[in-house]
This record gives sequence, C-alpha cells and structure tokens, in this order.
Amino acid sequence: MKVANRLMAIAFALLIGFFGILIYLTPKASFSEQENRSLAKFPDFNFRSIVNAEYSKGVSEFYTDHFPGRRVFTEIKCKTELLCGRRENNGVIYAEGGNLVIRPKYSGLSLYRQNLEQIERFCDKQSTNGINTTVFFAPRGIDVLGDLLGEGYPNGLEAEVWDTARSREFELLDATDKIRNSLREGEYVWFRTDHHWTADGAYKCYRVLCEALGEEARGEDLFFKESISSDFYGSVASKLGGDAPRADEIVLWRYHGDSELFVVNYDSKEVYSGLYRSEFAEKKDKYSVFLGGNYGHLGIYSESPNKREKLVVIKDSFANALIPFLAIHYDLEVYDLRYFKGKLSDEISDLSADNILLLYGIETVVTDGSFKYLNR
Repeated sequence: MKVANRLMAIAFALLIGFFGILIYLTPKASFSEQENRSLAKFPDFNFRSIVNAEYSKGVSEFYTDHFPGRRVFTEIKCKTELLCGRRENNGVIYAEGGNLVIRPKYSGLSLYRQNLEQIERFCDKQSTNGINTTVFFAPRGIDVLGDLLGEGYPNGLEAEVWDTARSREFELLDATDKIRNSLREGEYVWFRTDHHWTADGAYKCYRVLCEALGEEARGEDLFFKESISSDFYGSVASKLGGDAPRADEIVLWRYHGDSELFVVNYDSKEVYSGLYRSEFAEKKDKYSVFLGGNYGHLGIYSESPNKREKLVVIKDSFANALIPFLAIHYDLEVYDLRYFKGKLSDEISDLSADNILLLYGIETVVTDGSFKYLNR
C-alpha cells in the first residue's frame, strides 16, 4: 500500500511538473478571441509586489490563463456540472429559454460609491458651466432575466446597487422595467448569450432618452430591420466555458440616411461611412458590428450642410447599439474613459457641447476604475 501511494504521489508530481514546463514551451497568446479578453502576462518581480501579494496573484492568473489545453478542460468541467444536475458553471446561471445570466459577485461597494461621487461632481461642474448632463444606467442580465432563474437565486447586494445609485444627487434614468416588461411579452430585447441589450432593446432606451433630452423619437415604422448574423455567441457564453444552449441573432435597425453619416476614429485616424461595421459579423465578437467596438474617442457627423446640435456621449459598450439612434438627431462626440488618454475637461470646453450624456451599464459603474478620469 505504501509503495502504491508513493508511486501515485510521484506520478502526480511528474504530471504537475510536465504541465508546469509545458506552459513555458508553448506559444503565448495575449488575447483570447473565444473569451473576448486580454490574457494575463507574467508579473514583474519586485519587492513591493511580493509584500502586497500582487506577485503571487499575478503568477496564479498567468498559470490559469495559459494552462495547456485550458479550453478543453473548461468544457469538460462545464459538461460535468450539467450532468450532475447543476444549473450554474463559472458564475453563469442557466435560465429558462436558453438564456445565460451572470451571477454578480461583489465583495463590497466602496469603488462603486467612489464612482458615483465622481459622476455627481461631474454633473455639478457641468451644471455650473451651463451644460445639461443626463445620466443613464443600463441594467444587468440578472435585472432583466431574473424571472427566468427560478428559485434559489436571491438578489442580495444586486438590489442595493440600484438603491445606492438612486440615492445620489443626480437624476438617474434607466429603462430596466421597460426592457423587462418587453421581454415578458416575448420581444427580443436582450441577448441570450451576451450581457448587452439587442438593437430592439436599445430602441426602447432611445425613446426614454429622447423624452429626457427633449427630442421627438422616431417611430418604429421609419426603420427597416436587417439581420446580419444568426450564430452569435456573446460574452456570457464565453464566460460559461462550454456550449451555450442557443445562439443569438444580431439585427440592425436601419433608416434612410444612416449610411451617409460618417465616423472619425480619433484613435486610429480612420474615417469610414455608416455606423455599422459588417466585417465584424464574421468574427467572434459580433457585437462589434456596432461602431466597430470600443475606442477612446469617436466623432459621428452628418454630411448635411445643415448645422446640428452636438451631444457628448461618455460611455461603455452599452451605448454602441444605441448611438445609431441618437445619430438621427445629433452630431456626436463619443468618449470611453477606459481607452481615452486625454483630458476630458479640456475636450468638453473645446467642443462647446449642447448636452452631455453619461451612458453606462450599471455593472461597469460598480466594478470599473476609469471614472477617476471623469473630472481630471
């Protein structure tokens, strides 16, 4: 028995050693197209990173991201969880109708409160400068699809997130109830495998924003729908680690004159016509057909000689599907603080904007650290 235990221990040690060496012999990708995210790099070795445990955490993340055959192992784990009767894997819940929902996990809301304070300061400053600022938070999947989860999934801190936002001094717009009710009525307003609203859902929010901005929203009869993909598996499916039950469809809401608008990408210095990048329909991240993805600064303008009002949009990816609707009414200056390297206050001063819109998924406000750049 002792010999068998020793042999097993030796075999186990050799197996760990084999994979540990193989990590360094195999090519390293910097980006996972399947998961649509950057992969961890091996951390820099220094005294400070050792003391605050950042080095050991970085090493762990590096090994997790670059483990040989990682995708195969994650798929095996996902299928095993399903066979065991579990309805959740890797923080993703299987809901009714083939919907996938990320279970939010918050250790606390201190960063969130700091971000809300930054937004509050920004709104006060712009109000002093005579510029109206509208704040709109998009819901999370669990807010919209909660009815489909069944029992055993309490809301906890998830509900506190909205209560905390609504307690701030700025007026908060959201269309959570509108989207949830539309979903209950069978409308395709939220992707089954992604964390965003569909173009149908974005249109619902466009109507809410038009009312707040004093614009007359275009009726549905003035749009025509164009399906460009029926095999979209989004960010939630990627996080799942296995096969999603159903694919999504990406449908664009087109309108007369949308192809005459042009986009200036101030990051890459590209200029292109139209608000949709159809070439992304062939890629993994098909949601990027909306504006081509996320960039620090985009300008969206009309070729018409008639002067239009200017709207500054400070946003995350939720705005990408909604911006084509706003472009009916405004010339747009679009900023994403996660990628914009300039000084936002100087930009706004130079632009002489008529209105400012902050449009973020509420999950970004809870978890992202880029709001510290809002008031610099």
